[in-house]
Amino acid sequence: MAAEIGAAIAIASAVLKLSQVLYEKGSVLLSVRDDIENVKRELEWMQSFLQDAEKKMGDSSLIRQWVSDVRDLAYDSEDVIDTFLLQIQASETHIAACLGAMCRCFITQPTKLRRVCKLRGEINKLTARINGISSRRERYGLTAVDVSASPSGSNRQVTDLRRSTPYAYNEYMIGLAETTSFLTDKLLINGGSDRLFAISILGMGGLGKTTLARKLYNNFISREHFETHAWVCVSQQYNTQDILLQLIKSMTNPPTEVLDGLTSKDSMEAYLRNFLRERRFLVVIDDVWEREAWESLERAFPDDNYKSRLIITTRNEQVATLNNAYVHRLRYLDKNESWELFCRKAFPGEKCPSNLEQLGKEMVEKCSGLPLAIVTLGGLLSTKSTISEWETVKNNLWRELEKDSVPISNVLTLSFKDLPNHLKQCFLYVGMFPEDFNIPVSNLMLLWVAEGFIKQDQQDGRLTDIAKSYFSELLGRSLFHQDEGWGWMDSTFRVHDLVRDLAIRTAREIHLSLYHDDKYRTLNSQEVSSHRRLAVFYPLRTQCDYTNPSLRTLHVGTIGGEDPYMAFPRVPHCNIPFDEVLRSVHKHFRLLRVLDIELGLNNVFEQRGTIIPNEIGSLVHLRYLGFWLQKISSVKLLPHTMGDLTALQTLVIKSDPYLPHAVLPHSMVKLKNLRHLIGVFEFTGNWIENLTCLETLHVYDLQIWCQLSTTRLTNLRHLTLDITKPLEGNSEKFYDNFQNLTGLQALSLFYRSGISVSEIFKRCPAITHFSVHGDFYDDGELNEFAVNLQVLELRYIKKLTPSIERLPRLQALLLLHVGAGADDLTCSERGFPQLRALHLQLYRARFIVKEGGMPLLTHLKVRNPKNFIASDRLQQLITSNAS
Repeated sequence: MAAEIGAAIAIASAVLKLSQVLYEKGSVLLSVRDDIENVKRELEWMQSFLQDAEKKMGDSSLIRQWVSDVRDLAYDSEDVIDTFLLQIQASETHIAACLGAMCRCFITQPTKLRRVCKLRGEINKLTARINGISSRRERYGLTAVDVSASPSGSNRQVTDLRRSTPYAYNEYMIGLAETTSFLTDKLLINGGSDRLFAISILGMGGLGKTTLARKLYNNFISREHFETHAWVCVSQQYNTQDILLQLIKSMTNPPTEVLDGLTSKDSMEAYLRNFLRERRFLVVIDDVWEREAWESLERAFPDDNYKSRLIITTRNEQVATLNNAYVHRLRYLDKNESWELFCRKAFPGEKCPSNLEQLGKEMVEKCSGLPLAIVTLGGLLSTKSTISEWETVKNNLWRELEKDSVPISNVLTLSFKDLPNHLKQCFLYVGMFPEDFNIPVSNLMLLWVAEGFIKQDQQDGRLTDIAKSYFSELLGRSLFHQDEGWGWMDSTFRVHDLVRDLAIRTAREIHLSLYHDDKYRTLNSQEVSSHRRLAVFYPLRTQCDYTNPSLRTLHVGTIGGEDPYMAFPRVPHCNIPFDEVLRSVHKHFRLLRVLDIELGLNNVFEQRGTIIPNEIGSLVHLRYLGFWLQKISSVKLLPHTMGDLTALQTLVIKSDPYLPHAVLPHSMVKLKNLRHLIGVFEFTGNWIENLTCLETLHVYDLQIWCQLSTTRLTNLRHLTLDITKPLEGNSEKFYDNFQNLTGLQALSLFYRSGISVSEIFKRCPAITHFSVHGDFYDDGELNEFAVNLQVLELRYIKKLTPSIERLPRLQALLLLHVGAGADDLTCSERGFPQLRALHLQLYRARFIVKEGGMPLLTHLKVRNPKNFIASDRLQQLITSNAS
């Protein structure tokens, strides 16, 4: 399975690169063009074979070897083209520097011819390998073996466990009492309606969806509340007729002659539907993976006002929301619930011995509230009684759990296998981030784009929009966990350790990426040389002396300190001469597309201002360049060679805001592909307005903003302005610059006072996300102009004006630092009609919601809840969201 995924990813990347070079460098390739086209076609044929055979391939060592050869061929094809392009650009840059641009076109032509001749030799070698791979497939009869009808042994075991009787008593049900009571009432009453009603229980594998459904099911059938009932498991490999037949046998007990006559899906569906008419029924449909599975069954259930009920369990949000179902998203267990569940399994009827308690709590905490992991851990440790045995398990926690349990080692793998191919590599990429890391959503999407994972299917579709849809789908499949899904400006998400471990293990197996943070062991070059991507977080050498000329991505960082994204204990850090690290990167990893360096708080630099060396300009394939130097130092100077990074899409420099800002050289005007400038930069002149592809920009100075012409910056989507000085005579230019930003979606303002937000929205009504750090001034007309505003984040607000609560599309409101100087904030009876999410950080001020206000609110977080005055319905939201 993993081998085919690795080959598919490699081929997709190689085909994309070959297509790009044929389109962009066709005139340079000369006679080699046809040979490259032939390699591209052969890879596309192999890609089609893999896609067709992926679900049918047996566990054959011959097939695995063939797929491995295909993967290596695809990667080598990409390397050949990237190396050729690197050499061409390096020659042009060197000659231009020595002789000037006027002579470049005459001098470089012989050099290009030599490079093309060398490229032809490499392409011929690739063609010979393609012929060899194709002939070996035919010689050894490597055709797809149809095993789709018989799932693998491990998958079958998981499915059999699900199909076991729902009547079994689950003695380890913890933390679901309130949920069970709430959903029971929901199923019984449904707002007084007699219509057919469905509840979907949504969550990642191992969270307890089936356990909760069993509890509800057993409660109802013991009360004889329904006339007939049934439990069916759908799973990934389902057959609609088999499921319908199981329902018929469970609910109707028909004679043999009737069963013999039910030979088609339509006849079974009609028979079951007729039987259920004018009967009150309860059906649990467990483990539904795709909407087609539910849609193939729904016509069998009549809606004839008999208070019938359906319970659906799924990992997929698209399935959960079908048929207007009430969606209950399962939460993780809290710290106390996790410990109680563990003790019940590990020490039935007894207490945990005091000498083992600390070790036990540390391991339970690593399970992050996932019941399946906690129960498996408890079962494993129930047979071990010494500290040394427990320490052995702790040091190899996930390996021990997976070895001890079939479900835990396969339940998440099933979710991964169910992903479409375009999402598999996006999912595996989370294995590049440290453990317990709050991953910034926007940053991950920019990395996906830079890696080439995002395919532009529509000519007018932005890559970041497509990346956002990919993220939403992975979130909807319960592989990622996000506390708030309301699109706050700095949204982050988390990945359960078991999910992350699956990503790391699979990515390493297919040579997609290698993650290393073992502080007791240093990586060696042999490990690094076989992978396309490398993330090294600890320890760091002074010289980055790993060698892998094929490496495409390098993440370098240190773990610990007070990084706002980290929840990790402080550990010692290394002293890293920054410019030496970059020179080593230039020497060993010339084909890099992504270079991301994050250095923790305790690094000691040779100088407070860090200088980026000229060698950075030789990494001509770079699409993403990030330096995260928070509260340590600043990037003092960017070299003029930055202008040679013509493929660069994203530049991130996050450093101490109180130190001098990075100066952007004028040569960067050549970076026509640059889309995202993230960080605070200085630049002289107006050349930045020529970067017409820019989507993200941070301007820290009022004068710079007012001197800019935004006429050509029509692609700008995210804008941050730091305005520390009063507008005075610049107000007209300040506001008018928004007139041209017709595509602007997100605006962040840092200012003290004197800016009218209504004047901004008059000129730029398309803004959907607005964040203010400063004295928020509203003249009472905001609701008339901010007609598309969906997310509003305010800090240090002192008054809640009527125009804010009348915003027609506002769905999420964040109010931070509502301090002692603020008046009570009051929401009127009809205030915030569309608001779904509210986050409050209250100090002495009170927030009062009158009866009828915020009628659609479902998510509420309040700091200092005693100062939140509202109806019981809203007060209960605080409790439910906190749990």
